[in-house]
Amino acid sequence: SGVVMSAAALGAILSASLLAFAVGNVFDWEMVVFFLRLVVACALAGFVALGFLHGLDTAGIEPARAVGGAITTVVAGFAGAVTYVTAARVLGMDQLTYVVDTLRRRG
Repeated sequence: SGVVMSAAALGAILSASLLAFAVGNVFDWEMVVFFLRLVVACALAGFVALGFLHGLDTAGIEPARAVGGAITTVVAGFAGAVTYVTAARVLGMDQLTYVVDTLRRRG
């Protein structure tokens, strides 16, 4: 909803401002490119999750009911997560690649 997005944006702006105050300017070109890649990956994940939500609802799985909500959350959430990780790798978000590789080595 709009309130949640506004609160998240305000939190991000406040956090970035406090970080910049504490350590100096962190918004160089690399940070801007990373942010744009992050926005694209998140948007793709959101669209895929919404697509699965719509598809499951069309198939008769009602997300308003407990079982339907659980199924929708697991299926749409997993699809969104896979999309995000794939998009992040394709877009060259090295930070995520580092985290995934670290988890693979430990697993």
